[in-house]
Amino acid sequence: MVWDALDLLPLEPEMIVVATTAATHVPVASALLEAGYDGGLLIEKPLAASVTQGRELEQLVDGQDRVAVGFHRRGSHMYTEAARILQSGELGSVRQIRWGAPKPVQLSMKGAHQFDLVNWLVSDRPVAVSATLAEDYSPDRRGPWYFDPPGRAEVLYAGGARFVLDSQGDSPPGLVVECDQGRLTVGPDEEAVVVTAPQGERAIASDGGGGDDSFEWYETTLTALALGVDEIAPCTVPEARTALEVVAAAFASHERGGEAVAVPLEPADAAKELRIA
Repeated sequence: MVWDALDLLPLEPEMIVVATTAATHVPVASALLEAGYDGGLLIEKPLAASVTQGRELEQLVDGQDRVAVGFHRRGSHMYTEAARILQSGELGSVRQIRWGAPKPVQLSMKGAHQFDLVNWLVSDRPVAVSATLAEDYSPDRRGPWYFDPPGRAEVLYAGGARFVLDSQGDSPPGLVVECDQGRLTVGPDEEAVVVTAPQGERAIASDGGGGDDSFEWYETTLTALALGVDEIAPCTVPEARTALEVVAAAFASHERGGEAVAVPLEPADAAKELRIA
C-alpha cells in the first residue's frame, strides 16, 4: 500500500487511475505529471472541484493524449456510432436533446455523465446554462459538507441546440436527440440506440456497460488509453473541463434563482470550489 501517489513511480506502472475526491484530482495528477510520469493517466470525473483547477490542469497537459478522464460512455462503440451519425449530417442539425433519470440522482455525480455525452454527441460548445436544484435534498452519504442534489438544467449550444436534463426523476427516462430529419432515442437501460431517419428505423445494439453495469465501457476506455482501440477516443482533459464548466454553471444559476449563466464562466464563478465528490 502507498500513501503518496509519487510512491507509485518506482513501480513503473503503465497506467494510474486517480480516483480520489474531486478536490484532489488535479493536485494528484499534476504531481505525477510534474514528476515525469509518462504512462497512461485516467482521472475520474468530475475533473476537479473548480473550473479554475480544471483549466490549470488543461494547461499542464497541453494536448497529451495519454491523459484522459473517466466518462465511460466514451468507451462505448454504440455511442461512438451514434456520435458519428449525428456528426455526419444524416439526420440534419440537432435541435433538442432531453434526458430524464429514472429516479432522483445527483446533478454532478450522475448528471455530469450526460453533460459530457451530449457535448460529444452534439459536437458543439455550450454557451449558457440555467438550472434549479432540489430544495429537499437529503444529506450526502459522504458527509454533510458535500452538496450535490438532483435538479433540472437547460444547456444552450452555440449552434442553437438545446439540452434539457432532469435528474429529479420527473421526466420520461432515457435520452432523446431530436434533429431536423429524425431522432435518436436511448432507453434508461441503454440496451440500444434507436435511429429514426427518413430511410426508416434501425437499432445500434449496446456493446455492454449499459445502465448501472458500466464495467465493459470502463475497461474499453482504459484499454484505449493504454493501447489504443479502433474508433474509441477517451474523454480529453479539455472536454472534461467543458463538462465541469456546465456543472459549475448549473450550481451558479441555481444560486441566482435560475437565471442563465454564460459559459465560459467568469473568473469568480470559475474559482468557486464546488462541494462535489
